[in-house]
Amino acid sequence: MLERAAGAVEQAATREILTDGDGQLDEELAYDLAAGVVTGSPLAEDLPDLAVGERIALVAVCALATAMPCTVLNDLARELPALASTMDAATEAGRAARSGDN
Repeated sequence: MLERAAGAVEQAATREILTDGDGQLDEELAYDLAAGVVTGSPLAEDLPDLAVGERIALVAVCALATAMPCTVLNDLARELPALASTMDAATEAGRAARSGDN
């Protein structure tokens, strides 16, 4: 699930942001970016090994990636940098939580 989420974040933050796009993620990408990523696969017995801060950061990054494609319908130049910098901050917070700094 975590690998799928990482791939979905990459796809939503790159190829899905097209000026001729409709701002909608396909169903599979939307599923991979859903908040359920913190609970892992329904086939797994355990939750993913994540610290609480990592879970919060993961949900934030997935939510931001979900929002990125719809910037093409609004103000890409204004909105995309704000989403990207917030994603960077969420990623850093997750790394800090993993290393025990948070």
